[in-house]
Amino acid sequence: MRFHVLFGSALMMGLLAAAACADDKITFKIHLSKGTEYKTASRVSVESRMRSAGAAATPGGPAASVDPSATVGMGSSTTAQWETACKIEQADADGQTLRLAPSPIRIKQVPDMGYSGRNPADVIDPSLRLKVDVQGNASVLGAEAPPAQNADAAQGGRTMTPKQQAEQLKKHFALATFWMPKQAVGIGDEWDVVMRLPMEDVLSLSAPVAGKCKLASRADGVARMDISGGANGSVTVDEKTGWMLTCDVTFRPSAEAVGGPMQVTGRFIQKTVK
Repeated sequence: MRFHVLFGSALMMGLLAAAACADDKITFKIHLSKGTEYKTASRVSVESRMRSAGAAATPGGPAASVDPSATVGMGSSTTAQWETACKIEQADADGQTLRLAPSPIRIKQVPDMGYSGRNPADVIDPSLRLKVDVQGNASVLGAEAPPAQNADAAQGGRTMTPKQQAEQLKKHFALATFWMPKQAVGIGDEWDVVMRLPMEDVLSLSAPVAGKCKLASRADGVARMDISGGANGSVTVDEKTGWMLTCDVTFRPSAEAVGGPMQVTGRFIQKTVK
């Protein structure tokens, strides 16, 4: 009889422990309230240099050592900054409809390759709306309409097509959701992430930035994720809404130029300021 009691107690403790472990996991979802407004500030800085093919050997001397990571003086630095206003217009259990209004991207480039200043081609039609489900997947409403002409675009002589505007709008929103896992996660769990930055051609990025995301901590309704691999840094998220509060990530993507491979280092910072 005593054996059965002890066995039953051990079984119950095991079940309680398993339940506690399950309770420690969280399923992140996007649940934004109607009427809520957010504003984020974003900055990407990238430095790139041509990789050296190695120094030539001195005649009659020892063979030259080739350092594949060595760089030559030719290079450039680019900084892109923008702000994004977000207003939640509709919300229900399945998702939300929001207006996302990114400002034109301000670019500073040294040496100037013709991109410095405001880029009028990045002005998004204000009539477009994003439909976002709880998993963070976004589709654009109104993208079938012809592109709206505006003063900025007219002065620059360029206007994005509806499809280009839709892709740009989704890319801006994806910067706030790239960290999301597809399943419930607990402290220490890892998953793959991919981050696509706007203006990849201007920033000398030939591919998205990929890495590993790990749930590092949870406290006072805020979760922190650590990112490693192709990118290194951290992200903080409001657990109740799934809204990304801060992101600070450095990255070293591969890049190619006309003269050969390049060494690229960059940093992406985004924070909610309202």
